[in-house]
Order: sequence, then structure tokens, then C-alpha cells
Amino acid sequence: MLRGGVGLRTIGRHFGPEIRRGGIRASLKIAETLYEKAVVDKDVTALIWWTKTQMGWSAAKDSPKDRHPDGDQRQAGVEKVEV
Repeated sequence: MLRGGVGLRTIGRHFGPEIRRGGIRASLKIAETLYEKAVVDKDVTALIWWTKTQMGWSAAKDSPKDRHPDGDQRQAGVEKVEV
């Protein structure tokens, strides 16, 4: 029960669509803000979050196949360039 004796089920029954729309609008605003931070502000955290959640990227795992033949953790197939 909420204040005044109105139950959550009653509120949901009468205002369900409005409550859902409010959640959708909030999510949209958050997505817009995150996109702006990533693209305009170049916020690295926002960029990483976007690529993982919206583009399906994941953090690289340190596995033996990713190791360079000389044992260091450079990507296999990428050679060191001496300057």
C-alpha cells in the first residue's frame, strides 16, 4: 500500500502505460546523453560502454593464441617496429 491506501496494483492498472512511457523516455534521454558524451566530449568510459553494450564488443582476453611468438602480449601477427 502506498500513502492514502492506494495499492501498487491499482496504480499499475490505471497508469501502466504512462509509467512504461516514462521509463522509455528516461532510457532514451540517458542514451542520448551517453552518445553525446562519447561523440562530442570523447569520454573514453562512455565510448567503451557503448561499444560493449550497443556494438557487441568485449574486452580482449589474454589467451595463448593472442600472444606474439616471442612471448610478449602484443597481438599475434603484429611485428615490432624499431625506430
